[in-house]
Amino acid sequence: MSKYSKMVEKNKQESKERVARAIRVIREMSENGEQLVVCDLVKKTGYSRTFFYKNQEVRDFLEEARKQQDGMVFYHKKKMVLDHAILRQNEILKIQIAKMKKENEDLKKENERLKKALNRKDVNFIKGL
Repeated sequence: MSKYSKMVEKNKQESKERVARAIRVIREMSENGEQLVVCDLVKKTGYSRTFFYKNQEVRDFLEEARKQQDGMVFYHKKKMVLDHAILRQNEILKIQIAKMKKENEDLKKENERLKKALNRKDVNFIKGL
């Protein structure tokens, strides 16, 4: 075999491996309930966006997998984490508000008590004149 034939054979083999890996990643994402987006496939495989659009076998498999996902609702992990964090922050703030309201009520009661004590002292002082 000539060098050229060996190179062509090697390139064909690498291309088959890439297609197999891309299909495997698409299948895994689909089984895990992840939304099939080319951007995510690029991140997971390291292949270019054009690979997923130009390679007919991969594109057909991707389109078929997307058809199976029609009507499914997907949640982005980051959004779910952020939503949970916001809910937790709201709970913490509600607890702090409740504590501050209680403290405010206690301070109002103490203020009234001190005003009454001050008025009694004034009355006693006036009586002493």
